[in-house]
Amino acid sequence: MKHVQIKQWKICVGLLCIATKTLAGVADLALSIEHEPLDDLALGQVIPFSITITNNGPEEAGTNSTIALPLSVDLVLEQNTPLLITNNPNIEHPCFFISGFGKPIPPNPLLFIYTFFSPPIAPNESITCHGLMQSFLTSGTLSIEWFNLPAFLDTDPDQSNNSITLTLGVRPPMVPALSFWALGLLILLLMYWTRSKFKNSTPPLCQ
Repeated sequence: MKHVQIKQWKICVGLLCIATKTLAGVADLALSIEHEPLDDLALGQVIPFSITITNNGPEEAGTNSTIALPLSVDLVLEQNTPLLITNNPNIEHPCFFISGFGKPIPPNPLLFIYTFFSPPIAPNESITCHGLMQSFLTSGTLSIEWFNLPAFLDTDPDQSNNSITLTLGVRPPMVPALSFWALGLLILLLMYWTRSKFKNSTPPLCQ
């Protein structure tokens, strides 16, 4: 449902921007994502990641668009999702990152949309976008789905490779361990308590 909403929104934006095509293209786009481990995240941890869009052909993707960055990869999160997505300013890449929000028809929640726009991609070529995820997850796991939509009026013959789901997990809480000296003191206190209890419970000798 979110994919449909994003597609409709982009079609409207494309029409307003005169992002029309003279011809429709056929291009099989596929996503892949590289990232650091996501199952042991500390509160506020920043995770660099990269998203690669590959055009498996047979035609160039987005070539007929009148805008410079006709392709996109999107992530849609509901309000209060404990995750922040930003561009990675430390790595130069050909993608343009933008974030926004939209309110669907009530009672649906407010949605936050994170998008990487990319230029057209020739057959058997790829483009890689770089971003940062910051997790504020405090318990359990969180699943998110990145997906790409074909350029306006383009056709993707295989949409089974157009999305990737990531699952983020929280680092287990650390149990403070006793130091060597604290452990020794604990043993001495236990020995003293045991000795005192034994002494107090010993019956007096018969006269």
